[in-house]
Amino acid sequence: METTAGGREMVALCPLKGGEIVLRDSPILHYSAIHFHSDNHPDSHGYCSNCFTTIAQQSQDVSCLTCGCRFCTLDCQSTASATSHTPWACQALTASSLPSSKRF
Repeated sequence: METTAGGREMVALCPLKGGEIVLRDSPILHYSAIHFHSDNHPDSHGYCSNCFTTIAQQSQDVSCLTCGCRFCTLDCQSTASATSHTPWACQALTASSLPSSKRF
């Protein structure tokens, strides 16, 4: 529903109970903002780019050959490739890691 203030709002047609789920939605993209910080360094990528599980420093994780995103397992990488880690997203993450003078 549009509001006169220019935003959107939801209106309940019946009383709601505390903790009741009224909307469930999936994000279009879900990535950590770490790729967009200029102080980006290898130690800051200690999580899976699909499930966001912490990846141990000595683990046998899997990395995207194009953008360097890390995944905790091949299954997580496959899931991400089929859903959120599209070629477009991968290209955007790669470009965001470049110095500002070389970004497109």
